[in-house]
Amino acid sequence: MLFSNLVLGQTTIKYKMPDGQIFSEQVYNALKKNFKKQKLEVRIIDSILVDNTLTRIVDIKSEGYFESKEKGKEFDPYAKFRENIGQKFAISKFYDEKGINFSENKLVGKPTIINFWFTACKPCIAELPYLRKLQKNFSNEVNYVAITFDTKNKVDTFLKRYNFDFLHITDSREQIKNLEISGYPMTFLLDKNGKIFNIYGGLSDFEYNEITKTIAEKLL
Repeated sequence: MLFSNLVLGQTTIKYKMPDGQIFSEQVYNALKKNFKKQKLEVRIIDSILVDNTLTRIVDIKSEGYFESKEKGKEFDPYAKFRENIGQKFAISKFYDEKGINFSENKLVGKPTIINFWFTACKPCIAELPYLRKLQKNFSNEVNYVAITFDTKNKVDTFLKRYNFDFLHITDSREQIKNLEISGYPMTFLLDKNGKIFNIYGGLSDFEYNEITKTIAEKLL
């Protein structure tokens, strides 16, 4: 045990995140505190020792995920959000480029797709083709809204590279925090009355097909 501690004391420890980034122990500990605030859980799932460098492999999941798996239960990271199904989405809490809050009736009259994202989120970028396909399929029959904590300048720069022709609501960190959204991307599907009909994580073929069918058969 003493020998093991001595070896570890001479070893550089690094942490490899799920997206491949590698951080020092100091940076990792700072990130852990931030993850906790976002209701995310962090676990070390493996360790690799090469040339006096110990790389700890990190997994990050929504709060409750690891406990559910240990108990052999299915975990739904969006369960707490789905408790809000049937409630009106509080668009009036958000404001436009002029700093004016949106009207409560902004999303009334058409189904609405609301996408929560940020510019450095790789899964958010990966799902853009699905959002564009939904927009092409339904054209002006549906409202398309994208909400982020990023600044308008950052989003404007992003939009020069990527086609993401939604109504962009930026600088919304406080509102997003109040909604307790910490996992990205996340998509809210609203009915014609602005009420939450369903909630999805990152979009794939399955979610895209389900949203398309739901809008066409139930919401239009």
